[in-house]
Amino acid sequence: MNLKPTFSILTPTYNCAKYILSSWQTLCLQTETNWEWVIVNDGSTDDSLEILNSLKDERIRIHTYDDNRGRGFARNLALSKASGDIIVIWDIDDLYFPDRLEKIKNAFLNKDIEYFCSYALIVDNQLKIKGVRRFPSDIVFNKSFVHPTLAFRSSLLGSLKYGEGVAGEDFELMVFLEKKCKGFFCEEFLMLYLEDREINLYKTLHFHKSFVQSSKRLIQENVLRLTPLSKLKFYATAYLKTIILHLMKIKPSLYLKTVKFRHLELLNFDELPQYRKNFINSLKK
Repeated sequence: MNLKPTFSILTPTYNCAKYILSSWQTLCLQTETNWEWVIVNDGSTDDSLEILNSLKDERIRIHTYDDNRGRGFARNLALSKASGDIIVIWDIDDLYFPDRLEKIKNAFLNKDIEYFCSYALIVDNQLKIKGVRRFPSDIVFNKSFVHPTLAFRSSLLGSLKYGEGVAGEDFELMVFLEKKCKGFFCEEFLMLYLEDREINLYKTLHFHKSFVQSSKRLIQENVLRLTPLSKLKFYATAYLKTIILHLMKIKPSLYLKTVKFRHLELLNFDELPQYRKNFINSLKK
C-alpha cells in the first residue's frame, strides 16, 4: 500500500455487528484499492469490536470510545484521524456499488470541485427497491442529497464539523457544503440505502425537532438566507409536520402506512443497467 492513501473511508458504528462483514465485503469489492478504513466503534456493547479485530488488513484503522458518545462525536473523531486525499462517507448499514470510489476519484481528477454526491437507491431489508433519491430541491437546499453518498477533498477538513449531541448531526455540515463549496452531483446510483432499519415514529420526530432547531439557528445567523415568504413557508411546513407526527403517536401504525408515500421518485428494477442489477442480485445470495 502507498504511504498515503487516496481515500479515507469514514465509518462510525454503534451496536451494528450484523452489518460489519457485509460493509467490509463491499469495500473490498471496490475497483479502487488505495484506501484506509477509519472506523470508530462508538462504545458498542455487542460483539462489534471482536468482529472488527478479526479483519486482518493493514488498511483498517480502528478507534474506540469506551462509552457511547453519539454519531456526531464518532464522525468528528474519524475526521481527525483521516489521512487520505479524498474523504468518503461510508455508513456501516448501507451498501455501495463496486465502482463508487472509482467514480469519485475520476470526478475529483477531472472537475474543479470540492465535494461529490450521487443518486441513491432506497431498498428494504430484502434489497427490494422502494424508490430513489436524486437531488430534489426544497426551501433549504437548491439540491439536496443523501449524506452517505458524500465525499470531499481533505482540504476541507479544517472547515467541516458534525453536530455533537444532536440528532441529524450531518445537517449543518451539508448546509455549509451546499452554500459555501463547489460540488459535483453525480447522476448515477452508487449506493443502496437500507431504509427499513430506521422506520420508527419516535426517531423521526426526534430528528425532525433537531432539524427545525438547527434550521432556526442557521436562519438567525443568516447562513440560510430566505425571503420572508420562504421563511413563512418553512416554519408553517415544519410545525405542521410536528403536529402530524405527534398526532400519529396516538396510532403509530398509521406512520408505517405513510412511509411508502415519501419517495415520489419510483424506479423499476428492470430500468437499472445490467451490471447494477447483477450486483444487487449477488448480494441477495
